Amino acid sequence: MGILEMLLVTGLAVLPTGLIALGTAMLGAPDFGKGFGGMSVVLGVVGVAAACVLLVDTASPIAAVGGVFALIVFPLVMGWKVCRLSRGA
Repeated sequence: MGILEMLLVTGLAVLPTGLIALGTAMLGAPDFGKGFGGMSVVLGVVGVAAACVLLVDTASPIAAVGGVFALIVFPLVMGWKVCRLSRGA
């Protein structure tokens, strides 16, 4: 059981770091703009904070809330934006 929990914590620590890097790269891209880049950076910072809280208090529900936004909502919104950009609209 401990191995599965550490895999979850690792995922919660690595994904927000990637979101911060992606958001920083999107800030310079004119197609994405500052809105999507800033949203990515903010979600990344919230994810890092949630991972730190999860390391201290494993019963905290903040990791689940941060995980919903970072793992489900953000990829859907970004996928829609990338699909729209690929069509040239």
